[in-house]
Amino acid sequence: MIGYRRHGHSEVDDPTVTQPLALQSESRHHPPLWELYAEDAGMEDEAQARATEVKADYDAGQKRAGSITKKPTMRDLPNYWDGYFGGRHKASTKRKQAVRARN
Repeated sequence: MIGYRRHGHSEVDDPTVTQPLALQSESRHHPPLWELYAEDAGMEDEAQARATEVKADYDAGQKRAGSITKKPTMRDLPNYWDGYFGGRHKASTKRKQAVRARN
């Protein structure tokens, strides 16, 4: 079982910084938990209607607060990393690794 947080470690972090790319892709395409519960309970329509209401309330609150919601781009490194092109690691020395069971 693999656990994940769609929105990072504290639900406000950018998970693209801490999660492997494959897990990010799976997390992005995995349905939210409330949708899975609604499907199991046979309440998809009611749950979707409630989600729409909550989203409308959230958007109205954001508009009243006058805040701009914008996801930060965390993939861009600060300028002081521009001159860095790798360290002592050489890809040619990388070896395939695996866990083997003992007999």
